[in-house]
Amino acid sequence: MFTPSMPPALSGKMGDPAGSVGQSTHNVSEAAAAAATATAQLPPPPAPSMVPGNFAPPPPGAAASSRSGPAPTFDGNYDFSDEPPLLEELGVDMRRILSKTLAVVNPFKQVDTAVMTAQDSDLAGPVIFAISLGALLMFQGKLQFGYVFGLGVFGSLGLSTLFNLMAEVQQVTFFRTMSILGYCMLPTLGLAALSIFSSLNGWSGLVLGALAVAWCVYSSTTFFEVALQMPKHRWLIAYPVSMFYACFGK
Repeated sequence: MFTPSMPPALSGKMGDPAGSVGQSTHNVSEAAAAAATATAQLPPPPAPSMVPGNFAPPPPGAAASSRSGPAPTFDGNYDFSDEPPLLEELGVDMRRILSKTLAVVNPFKQVDTAVMTAQDSDLAGPVIFAISLGALLMFQGKLQFGYVFGLGVFGSLGLSTLFNLMAEVQQVTFFRTMSILGYCMLPTLGLAALSIFSSLNGWSGLVLGALAVAWCVYSSTTFFEVALQMPKHRWLIAYPVSMFYACFGK
């Protein structure tokens, strides 16, 4: 009868199991020792270089040390005596607005060069007057804010361009022109306020409208004459300015 024989390696493992386990443990220990020796022989990693674009992570204790300091406290006692007023921070000078308004109210008074000829583009007063004119027209059932601001901006742009072409000594900027035209539209506010309480559709409205436009033209022409240093060209300046204010006095 044929009897199968076991291979020598397999017969050795089955015949002596304790010897095979001890040999495997010895092999694992040798492999671990070789790996530890190879790791110890590796060179240390290079230090991170501080070159642009290479952002090294902070040390582990940096974040903790930055948060370990005392938290800022506010006891509510803050000195506001050195703080400028709010209007001054916004560039609104009420004294300057008042002085320019009084210069328009009394056009026959000599123009103060410190009031109207300085190259300061003060638009606080013109914006207040434009909003007031739109509000007065709104009381009559006319919503004309876009008309007032649009005509003021494009009219100032055209007049500043024209005056700079005419000027021989001194020129004016766009915002400077808008500032003068805006302050000098003050008489039209009185006309708009008067029209709330009485109808100005007849001859009385025509006469009052002509007087208001003439007042605006005279004041603005005086200011432009001084600002442009063109004392001999008053009527040449008054012609385009009168066309501008006639659109508000209709």
